[in-house]
Amino acid sequence: MIDLKPRGECVLHLRAKPCDVKKLMLAFENRMQPIPQELAQQAEQVWKVKCAEHPHLFNGTIANLLAYEEDNDAVRLTANYTDYKTYTFLNAQPFYTLFDHGIAILGTSAILITKDQKIIIAKRGKDLIGEGLLHTLPGGTCSVEDGMVSVERTVLKELEEELGIIENEVQALTFHGIGYDGMHAKGAELLFSIRTGLTAEEVIARQAHAHDRDEASELQAIDLAALQEFIAAYGKQFIQGNLAAIKAYLAHTTKGEIK
Repeated sequence: MIDLKPRGECVLHLRAKPCDVKKLMLAFENRMQPIPQELAQQAEQVWKVKCAEHPHLFNGTIANLLAYEEDNDAVRLTANYTDYKTYTFLNAQPFYTLFDHGIAILGTSAILITKDQKIIIAKRGKDLIGEGLLHTLPGGTCSVEDGMVSVERTVLKELEEELGIIENEVQALTFHGIGYDGMHAKGAELLFSIRTGLTAEEVIARQAHAHDRDEASELQAIDLAALQEFIAAYGKQFIQGNLAAIKAYLAHTTKGEIK
C-alpha cells in the first residue's frame, strides 16, 4: 500500500510508467465512512442552515478513497463513500487535510490533448470552488451511482458535460498518478491525460454548447511544446489538482522531475 499523506506537493504519487485507464481496478465497499459523532452533529447543523438558504441543495454520495496499491501491471483502489454534507463541512475546517477522520474524497483531474498538439486551459467559473483560477478540463468527483463507482465513466461523463466531447471521440485515456489540492477541494485526484481527434478550435467551439459550459470561461489552447514554460510562468494561478495533472504528464513525457 502506498502512503498518500500530503507533504506539501500537489503530486502525491507518480507511476513509474503511465497506463491505460483499463488498468485501474476499484474495489468498492458500499458503506458510508463514519466520522466522530460530534463532528457529524455539527455537519448536520451546518447543512440544515445551508439548505434553508439554498433549497436546491442535494446531499449526494461521493467515493471515498481508503487505499491505493499498484504494480507494473495494474492499479488497485479501495473505496467506500461519504456524502456531500460531510465533505463540505470538513473541507471548510482549517484543521482538515486528506484522510483526516478517514475522509479522502476521490476525484479526477485530466488534461485534454487535441489533434493539433495543444491542451485546453480555462478559468474556473463564477461561484465555484477556485473561482477565477486557471484549470484544465475535464475534472470532477467520483459519484456513487446505483451502489457502484466507475473511474473511467466519471472521466468520460465529465468530458461530455464540460466540453461536449463523447466517448467515441476519445483516442486514449491514460493514467499518470494521484494528486492533491490542499487549497480548495482537499481530495485525492486521479491524474489523467486524454487524447482526442478533434482540433483545439473544434473543442473550444463544442464547449460553448456543453451542458456545464458555465463551469469554465476564457478558454485558451496552449501548445504542448510550450506547456512547461507556461506552467513555470503561471503555475501559481492554477487549481492545485489540475496543476498536478499537468506536472504528472510532463514528468512522463519529458523525463523531467516534478517541480
